[in-house]
Amino acid sequence: MDKNILEEIITSASFSVDAFDGAIKIEGRILSPSEVESAGLASALLASAIFKGQSKDQIAKTQEIAERVEKGEVDDMEELLQMVGSISPDQLERMAEREDRLLIKCVRRVSKDDGATWERLHLVSGIDQQNAQQNKLWVGMLRTEDRKAILDRAMSGHKEAAARLAGFRAG
Repeated sequence: MDKNILEEIITSASFSVDAFDGAIKIEGRILSPSEVESAGLASALLASAIFKGQSKDQIAKTQEIAERVEKGEVDDMEELLQMVGSISPDQLERMAEREDRLLIKCVRRVSKDDGATWERLHLVSGIDQQNAQQNKLWVGMLRTEDRKAILDRAMSGHKEAAARLAGFRAG
């Protein structure tokens, strides 16, 4: 078997993202298809709970509000409260816990010198488990945009890997 193709497959199983405004790079592994399906199912269940009993127009309006919130364009708190009114605190907490577990599972290493050297990074679930000397960081310290970047790369990794491998085989 061609060793180069195996090396390319192995390389495509990892990704890195800049975090904390570029102060560090975090390396992670892509999620397996079953992990992605599980995460997608959890998101679908949450969406189902949010949109239960809503008409197509109400769903479209909710999606529009969500997009405006992401862009920071929502000034009317009443709109925002109306959108999240159907989400229970328990649902939000469970979703955050699932995200935390995925982050803990996929993050592997950290680089403080733009990828020249790497050290093992352990994300931990409790603030009292943090330890700088042991490279243990509480997952709650990751900023929203860093969490999103890591999860996006971890969940879309198989698509990116397939595209890279297709290019590798083509020439």
